[in-house]
Amino acid sequence: MGDDFYVITSNKIISDIPYFTTKTLEFLFKALEDKKLIERKLVKVEEWKGSHQVRSIRLTKAGKLYNEHLILPTKNEEFAQLKKENKKLKSEKEALEKKLEEVLANVSFSEEEKTQKEPKKYKTNQDLSTFIKETTKDFSITGEAICNCVPKWAETAIFYINSYNKLSMKQNNEEEKQIKDASKIYSFWLWLFENQDRIGNCIDLSKPLDIAELKRKYIGVQIEINGKEAEVYNFVSAKEGVAIEVKKDKQIIRLMDARDKNKKFYPLELCEKMILGLQKN
Repeated sequence: MGDDFYVITSNKIISDIPYFTTKTLEFLFKALEDKKLIERKLVKVEEWKGSHQVRSIRLTKAGKLYNEHLILPTKNEEFAQLKKENKKLKSEKEALEKKLEEVLANVSFSEEEKTQKEPKKYKTNQDLSTFIKETTKDFSITGEAICNCVPKWAETAIFYINSYNKLSMKQNNEEEKQIKDASKIYSFWLWLFENQDRIGNCIDLSKPLDIAELKRKYIGVQIEINGKEAEVYNFVSAKEGVAIEVKKDKQIIRLMDARDKNKKFYPLELCEKMILGLQKN
């Protein structure tokens, strides 16, 4: 038949599939037609005996696409779909990141939380005596450590303000002891005044040392070389060891061993001791 219509008779189906009856077939065709999956019409087949009309059916567009979801997509279709999903996920990620930035920008901490989360910032233009007075007051209230790794002191020495509002020190598992030597007390406060980024910032000496940890701890630290100020700029790893780059007089130079002008690389574990030893006193 033309127009995609095909003749299908009930007698032929029942003969081949005896489970069907005329009634069940009619019910089946009507159900498919109601769902717009097939179309039916009566036609006369000239080549057949007799002059009566017989049923013919054809699939509608909806019928042809009925099982489309079961068809496996081609590679191009899969790639296009993945690309579309990736673009959507990227857009969602950017939106979430933007939202997070907005949330963080509006987060406010209490004064107590600020003290815990970041070092106290002092005015660098105030005099030393005012600085000592304010720092002493702040840390006598909290009881927290002021700092550690102070030049000319043992690396394990941690500094506090005791209950008498006096500078004290504790190291290893020893009891906290008040510092009584006036020259040492003055030297400590002078160093801290010039290195205010270290206030409330104790260096974790137990953490395994590597290049990343060196950079986190010491980049930007002020040091003193032959009486001149410099700033730790970078640590560069090589087969020979680690090179320490400092910024001095707007130039980037590498530290050298005064006893060996060709030595510009040091063992990893020596770098930290060198920087701590060169910090401004």
